[in-house]
Amino acid sequence: MNETVRAQVRTYLEMGENELLFQIARNDQEEIMLHSPEAWIARGRELIAQISPKLRELVCGQKELLNKPEAELAIGIANLIAAHFEMPLAILLAVYIVKQGIVKLCGSEAPGAGRQD
Repeated sequence: MNETVRAQVRTYLEMGENELLFQIARNDQEEIMLHSPEAWIARGRELIAQISPKLRELVCGQKELLNKPEAELAIGIANLIAAHFEMPLAILLAVYIVKQGIVKLCGSEAPGAGRQD
């Protein structure tokens, strides 16, 4: 991915969860008129819930990718899901996954899941 995408990833990694959810809802392809930030955040949560099975399918089996540093991981995940989600939504989703933690998405399939260090 180019430097523009890397810059977007870095910017999105600095956002909090609600700000990411707001941006995810804004970048969804459906035309929805929402009037409050809370409604946009709720829509972002709904979208994540709806597409989590597809994200799990695309991401969780990629063991070699899942051990990379945060920014590289987000870029790698964005590459994996870009064929299924428009940009910049794919980048936002990838960053959300990274910030929430791979274990939250992948459960026992995630590297290090269940490990007691």
